[in-house]
Amino acid sequence: MDKESRARLSDAFESVTYNDGAEIVRQGDEGTFFFVIESGEVTVIKNDEVVNTLKAGQYFGELSLLNRIPRVATVKANGTVRCAVLPAEAFERLISYDTRTIMIEAANLYNEPQPHNLN
Repeated sequence: MDKESRARLSDAFESVTYNDGAEIVRQGDEGTFFFVIESGEVTVIKNDEVVNTLKAGQYFGELSLLNRIPRVATVKANGTVRCAVLPAEAFERLISYDTRTIMIEAANLYNEPQPHNLN
């Protein structure tokens, strides 16, 4: 990714802080944002069962945006969590065809939310 593309992408994200226990996304809701965890930890809950824990450098929210489906899990903050948040419109506009293809293929490899690293 060239410097201009990185700057454009960086400008599209907003840093948001969530307090302990905050429900960041709710299973069944419409997907309106993509999240990258900047600091802290979140719990991923599907059908009232904890299925994963994600930490800084990992992301979530892509499934509903890529597949245009409701959220497949609830994500809650464990302690204070800071996320870089990208609105769905910007996600659609900024993500390349190749990246979209890779993310869809990765998402199709699992039925349960899995950790995704950006590091």
